Amino acid sequence: MFGTSGSLFTVGKQLTKILDQRDIKVAKDHLYLHGLMPKMGNINQHQQAEIKGFAKETVVE
Repeated sequence: MFGTSGSLFTVGKQLTKILDQRDIKVAKDHLYLHGLMPKMGNINQHQQAEIKGFAKETVVE
């Protein structure tokens, strides 16, 4: 999710609430990417590694 930090956390809480109501499990760990999304070519190696690491640890049931 992308956006300003305040609205982002509000959206995150509401989305979690909706998913919980539908019995969709939500992990306690979240990745909030703050600010505008750069073009994929502008994401540095460290950012790519962080995103890949988070995605690798994400469990989909």
